[in-house]
Amino acid sequence: TAMASCNLALGWSGQPTSFTCTSAGWSGTSPSCTLQTCAELVDSLPIVYTTTGAPTRTVGSTRTASCDAAQGYVGSSTTRTCTVAGTWDGTDPSDCTLQDCGNPTAPTGVVYSYSAT
Repeated sequence: TAMASCNLALGWSGQPTSFTCTSAGWSGTSPSCTLQTCAELVDSLPIVYTTTGAPTRTVGSTRTASCDAAQGYVGSSTTRTCTVAGTWDGTDPSDCTLQDCGNPTAPTGVVYSYSAT
């Protein structure tokens, strides 16, 4: 008897199956293996996630976590990778801050009003 199982080290999961040696050779069916996936990372200010290539969430897939420049945040970026455990490794940037543009110089006769966004 031989056991066939999914390669967990490469992120595959499924129920193992057995094969039996008969007079006609090995008899049995291969396990149905599925590749482990990670939950999607969801943007949450001030962090946004971007994908390079196919937007998969399988083992080895990566996302770039960065400060949301479109909302005025500046800071570093990090790479997150989907692991065989079905979780994203790495951490989000911790240095996101709002860009301080100061006050614009107003030409004569122009008045600026400000908002928090």
